[in-house]
Amino acid sequence: MGRRGAVGPVAQVTPAPVVPADTPVLVDGVPADAASVRALVEQSFGEVAEGLRAQAGRAEGTVRDVLAATAQMADDRALRSGVLTRLDAGEPVVGAIDAVVSTFAAMFEQAGGYLAERVTDLHSVRDRVVARVLGLPAPGVPELHEPSVVVARDLAPADTAALDLDNVLAIVTELGARRVTRRSSRASSGCRAWCG
Repeated sequence: MGRRGAVGPVAQVTPAPVVPADTPVLVDGVPADAASVRALVEQSFGEVAEGLRAQAGRAEGTVRDVLAATAQMADDRALRSGVLTRLDAGEPVVGAIDAVVSTFAAMFEQAGGYLAERVTDLHSVRDRVVARVLGLPAPGVPELHEPSVVVARDLAPADTAALDLDNVLAIVTELGARRVTRRSSRASSGCRAWCG
Protein backbone atom coordinates (compact mmCIF):
# COMPACT_ATOMS: atom_id res chain seq x y z
CA MET A 1 0.00 0.00 0.00
CA GLY A 2 1.37 3.39 -0.93
CA ARG A 3 1.92 6.29 1.38
CA ARG A 4 -0.70 8.97 1.78
CA GLY A 5 -0.06 12.47 3.00
CA ALA A 6 -1.95 15.25 4.68
CA VAL A 7 -1.10 18.93 4.79
CA GLY A 8 -2.83 21.38 7.10
CA PRO A 9 -2.60 23.69 10.10
CA VAL A 10 -1.17 22.09 13.23
CA ALA A 11 -3.29 21.57 16.35
CA GLN A 12 -0.81 20.82 19.12
CA VAL A 13 -2.15 18.65 21.94
CA THR A 14 -1.23 20.16 25.31
CA PRO A 15 0.73 17.53 27.25
CA ALA A 16 -0.07 16.37 30.76
CA PRO A 17 1.47 18.57 33.46
CA VAL A 18 4.73 17.12 34.73
CA VAL A 19 5.43 18.91 38.00
CA PRO A 20 7.13 17.95 41.26
CA ALA A 21 4.88 16.42 43.92
CA ASP A 22 5.55 19.35 46.25
CA THR A 23 4.63 22.09 43.76
CA PRO A 24 2.72 24.73 45.74
CA VAL A 25 -0.59 26.23 44.71
CA LEU A 26 -0.03 29.95 44.21
CA VAL A 27 -2.60 32.70 44.48
CA ASP A 28 -1.29 36.06 43.25
CA GLY A 29 2.23 34.66 43.50
CA VAL A 30 1.84 33.61 47.15
CA PRO A 31 1.37 30.02 48.37
CA ALA A 32 -2.32 29.41 49.12
CA ASP A 33 -3.46 28.43 52.61
CA ALA A 34 -4.73 24.90 53.29
CA ALA A 35 -8.42 25.87 53.21
CA SER A 36 -8.04 27.58 49.84
CA VAL A 37 -6.18 24.60 48.38
CA ARG A 38 -8.87 22.23 49.65
CA ALA A 39 -11.64 24.35 48.11
CA LEU A 40 -9.72 24.63 44.83
CA VAL A 41 -9.28 20.85 44.65
CA GLU A 42 -13.01 20.30 45.20
CA GLN A 43 -13.84 22.91 42.58
CA SER A 44 -11.32 21.48 40.10
CA PHE A 45 -12.67 17.93 40.30
CA GLY A 46 -16.18 19.32 39.76
CA GLU A 47 -15.16 21.47 36.79
CA VAL A 48 -13.27 18.61 35.15
CA ALA A 49 -16.30 16.33 35.55
CA GLU A 50 -18.62 19.01 34.16
CA GLY A 51 -16.35 19.68 31.19
CA LEU A 52 -16.19 15.99 30.33
CA ARG A 53 -19.98 15.67 30.67
CA ALA A 54 -20.41 18.61 28.31
CA GLN A 55 -18.10 16.96 25.76
CA ALA A 56 -20.01 13.69 26.14
CA GLY A 57 -23.26 15.55 25.50
CA ARG A 58 -21.94 16.73 22.15
CA ALA A 59 -20.60 13.30 21.17
CA GLU A 60 -22.18 10.10 19.93
CA GLY A 61 -21.77 6.35 20.38
CA THR A 62 -18.52 5.03 21.84
CA VAL A 63 -17.05 8.53 22.07
CA ARG A 64 -19.93 9.63 24.28
CA ASP A 65 -19.52 6.52 26.45
CA VAL A 66 -15.77 7.06 26.98
CA LEU A 67 -16.22 10.71 27.91
CA ALA A 68 -19.16 9.94 30.21
CA ALA A 69 -17.16 7.21 31.98
CA THR A 70 -14.21 9.58 32.44
CA ALA A 71 -16.57 12.25 33.83
CA GLN A 72 -17.85 9.70 36.35
CA MET A 73 -14.27 9.12 37.52
CA ALA A 74 -13.76 12.84 38.04
CA ASP A 75 -17.03 12.89 40.01
CA ASP A 76 -16.14 9.84 42.12
CA ARG A 77 -16.55 10.73 45.81
CA ALA A 78 -14.00 8.14 46.96
CA LEU A 79 -11.33 9.53 44.64
CA ARG A 80 -12.01 13.10 45.72
CA SER A 81 -12.26 12.35 49.43
CA GLY A 82 -9.03 10.33 49.27
CA VAL A 83 -7.24 13.41 47.95
CA LEU A 84 -8.87 15.69 50.54
CA THR A 85 -7.92 13.33 53.37
CA ARG A 86 -4.28 13.46 52.29
CA LEU A 87 -4.44 17.26 52.01
CA ASP A 88 -5.85 17.44 55.54
CA ALA A 89 -2.90 15.32 56.69
CA GLY A 90 -0.52 17.97 55.29
CA GLU A 91 0.48 16.42 51.95
CA PRO A 92 1.12 18.78 49.04
CA VAL A 93 -1.66 18.84 46.46
CA VAL A 94 0.12 17.19 43.53
CA GLY A 95 1.55 14.48 45.76
CA ALA A 96 -1.89 13.82 47.25
CA ILE A 97 -3.57 13.58 43.85
CA ASP A 98 -0.81 11.37 42.45
CA ALA A 99 -0.90 9.01 45.44
CA VAL A 100 -4.67 8.53 45.32
CA VAL A 101 -4.75 8.10 41.54
CA SER A 102 -1.90 5.55 41.76
CA THR A 103 -3.85 3.59 44.38
CA PHE A 104 -6.99 3.58 42.25
CA ALA A 105 -4.99 2.67 39.12
CA ALA A 106 -3.45 -0.33 40.93
CA MET A 107 -6.93 -1.47 42.04
CA PHE A 108 -8.28 -1.10 38.49
CA GLU A 109 -5.37 -3.07 37.03
CA GLN A 110 -5.79 -5.81 39.61
CA ALA A 111 -9.52 -6.05 38.87
CA GLY A 112 -8.77 -6.46 35.16
CA GLY A 113 -11.26 -6.27 32.32
CA TYR A 114 -13.22 -3.06 31.88
CA LEU A 115 -11.64 -1.37 34.93
CA ALA A 116 -8.11 -2.11 33.72
CA GLU A 117 -9.02 -0.46 30.42
CA ARG A 118 -10.03 2.70 32.31
CA VAL A 119 -6.61 3.32 33.90
CA THR A 120 -5.57 5.68 31.10
CA ASP A 121 -8.79 7.65 31.61
CA LEU A 122 -8.08 7.83 35.34
CA HIS A 123 -4.68 9.35 34.58
CA SER A 124 -6.40 11.79 32.21
CA VAL A 125 -8.58 12.93 35.12
CA ARG A 126 -5.43 13.37 37.22
CA ASP A 127 -3.81 15.48 34.52
CA ARG A 128 -6.84 17.71 34.07
CA VAL A 129 -7.32 18.25 37.82
CA VAL A 130 -3.62 18.99 38.46
CA ALA A 131 -3.56 21.48 35.58
CA ARG A 132 -6.68 23.22 36.86
CA VAL A 133 -5.46 23.38 40.46
CA LEU A 134 -2.09 24.81 39.44
CA GLY A 135 -3.49 27.19 36.82
CA LEU A 136 -1.68 25.44 33.95
CA PRO A 137 -3.01 24.98 30.41
CA ALA A 138 -5.61 22.22 30.25
CA PRO A 139 -4.09 19.07 28.78
CA GLY A 140 -5.63 17.51 25.73
CA VAL A 141 -6.80 18.36 22.26
CA PRO A 142 -7.68 21.98 21.54
CA GLU A 143 -11.04 22.73 19.98
CA LEU A 144 -10.67 22.37 16.22
CA HIS A 145 -12.23 25.13 14.11
CA GLU A 146 -10.84 23.97 10.77
CA PRO A 147 -9.42 20.75 9.30
CA SER A 148 -6.07 20.26 11.06
CA VAL A 149 -3.16 17.89 11.65
CA VAL A 150 -3.29 16.87 15.32
CA VAL A 151 0.20 16.50 16.81
CA ALA A 152 0.82 14.88 20.21
CA ARG A 153 3.25 12.77 22.17
CA ASP A 154 0.40 10.33 22.80
CA LEU A 155 -3.37 10.50 23.11
CA ALA A 156 -5.41 9.19 26.03
CA PRO A 157 -8.75 7.58 25.12
CA ALA A 158 -10.62 10.58 26.53
CA ASP A 159 -8.50 12.89 24.32
CA THR A 160 -9.08 10.72 21.26
CA ALA A 161 -12.78 10.62 22.05
CA ALA A 162 -12.85 14.41 22.24
CA LEU A 163 -11.56 14.79 18.68
CA ASP A 164 -13.92 16.30 16.14
CA LEU A 165 -13.00 13.89 13.34
CA ASP A 166 -14.68 16.10 10.75
CA ASN A 167 -11.83 18.55 11.40
CA VAL A 168 -8.97 16.04 11.65
CA LEU A 169 -6.78 15.63 8.59
CA ALA A 170 -4.27 13.39 10.37
CA ILE A 171 -3.04 12.39 13.81
CA VAL A 172 0.70 12.26 14.39
CA THR A 173 2.18 11.06 17.68
CA GLU A 174 5.78 10.91 18.84
CA LEU A 175 5.23 7.25 19.65
CA GLY A 176 4.79 6.51 15.97
CA ALA A 177 1.03 6.09 15.54
CA ARG A 178 -0.15 7.91 12.44
CA ARG A 179 -3.42 7.94 10.62
CA VAL A 180 -5.10 10.03 7.99
CA THR A 181 -8.85 10.52 8.07
CA ARG A 182 -11.24 10.83 5.14
CA ARG A 183 -10.42 14.55 4.85
CA SER A 184 -6.77 13.89 3.99
CA SER A 185 -7.23 15.25 0.50
CA ARG A 186 -8.02 18.77 1.75
CA ALA A 187 -4.87 20.86 1.52
CA SER A 188 -3.78 23.84 3.54
CA SER A 189 -0.51 25.31 4.74
CA GLY A 190 1.07 23.93 7.90
CA CYS A 191 2.37 20.49 8.81
CA ARG A 192 2.80 17.49 6.53
CA ALA A 193 1.98 14.10 8.04
CA TRP A 194 2.92 10.90 6.24
CA CYS A 195 1.04 7.68 6.84
CA GLY A 196 1.62 4.30 5.36
